[in-house]
Amino acid sequence: MCLGVACLLRARRAVSLVEACPGGGCIAGRWQGPQEPGLGTLAAAGRHQLSEAVLGKHLQGLPGGPAAIVAPSSPTHARTALRAVAEGLALLLATIQGVDVVIDTGRLDAESPSLALAGAAGHLVFIGRPTVEDADAIAVRLVELGELRRRSSLVTVGQGAYDGAEVARILAVDHAGHVPKDDQGAAFLWSSPDKALRSRRPLVRSLAQFTARLEPPASPRVETSPDERPGTARRHRLVQRAAR
Repeated sequence: MCLGVACLLRARRAVSLVEACPGGGCIAGRWQGPQEPGLGTLAAAGRHQLSEAVLGKHLQGLPGGPAAIVAPSSPTHARTALRAVAEGLALLLATIQGVDVVIDTGRLDAESPSLALAGAAGHLVFIGRPTVEDADAIAVRLVELGELRRRSSLVTVGQGAYDGAEVARILAVDHAGHVPKDDQGAAFLWSSPDKALRSRRPLVRSLAQFTARLEPPASPRVETSPDERPGTARRHRLVQRAAR
């Protein structure tokens, strides 16, 4: 989902993708590309100085997609890198002008090494099926994350026993959208993002609707309306994915 959102944003604005999953990354493996430069090399470089110029040296251009910081596939290496760089990276990303950043934080909880990135987010998006077990898992995390709940919303995926809006209401968060199960669309998106985004696949249509809700107004506004969410007017946002 993060890849799709980043690709859709990229069609209209500058965007980068950061893979910050403590469970290990999959972008490099999916594209059969190198894991370096990436999160591991950024963590090593960031011990001395972390700046926009340093960050740029550790981005990879994904084929047909955005520039990305890819995570090591090893969970141990990914967690080590995140513990070293997450706080500094969150502070840096919040200062970069004119760029949206989409971050995959994996399964976020109060002990996650990605928590600093979540704390700097304008939008924190939980993803889960509309089922009792996923709703319970997300409810626990929302309690643990405290104040971050106010910036959180839910995207439901696939089929379940309940309506996604009903699950979000019970969790007391906004229901930001529903993504249908579309394995062919997901494979298409991974193999050829540009072509996939021009298709009419159900996955692409649902992601486009969700992404449209994240984009800020076309011009600065002083007054706000009830359906505007906190943080949408920020020039650059950190969009989080927290699995479950």
